[in-house]
Amino acid sequence: QVLSPAVLSYLVTELTIEPGGKTKTEQDPPQDVTYTKLVIVNQGPLICHIGSETHTVKKGDTISFQSSIPHFFENLSDGKVVFQVIQNPKSY
Repeated sequence: QVLSPAVLSYLVTELTIEPGGKTKTEQDPPQDVTYTKLVIVNQGPLICHIGSETHTVKKGDTISFQSSIPHFFENLSDGKVVFQVIQNPKSY
């Protein structure tokens, strides 16, 4: 779900991952522009796979990274995970 209005230079989305679920792998193209993602976990824990690294991000915690690195998010818990992703600058 997109939360930010189209006039802003950044994109805010909210995602929910059910137990055992994961997102597809994403990677923004490496260009002159550096794309950055900030992840804020509202209900977790969220497993963040960023390149060869894996991070567990708990409720109330954040992680940021360059989104030109391949990445995906996973829920290994028994409950749903809810988190926001803020991408700057936005790309669709």
